[in-house]
Amino acid sequence: MTQQAGPPSDPLIEEVRDRRRRLYVACGQNLQKLAEAIQRREAEHPEKVVDRRKRAAKANL
Repeated sequence: MTQQAGPPSDPLIEEVRDRRRRLYVACGQNLQKLAEAIQRREAEHPEKVVDRRKRAAKANL
């Protein structure tokens, strides 16, 4: 019997990781540029940003 190393593969998680890798490469593997690119995307699409503080506050009600 062969055991899998780590948790089972999830296609959605793999897609997120692939997109993150591609964006990082597109930013010249520069973390500062990556952070700036992410912040630009968040500013362009605020409706897609999840504020975890608000979520946690709702869960504690």
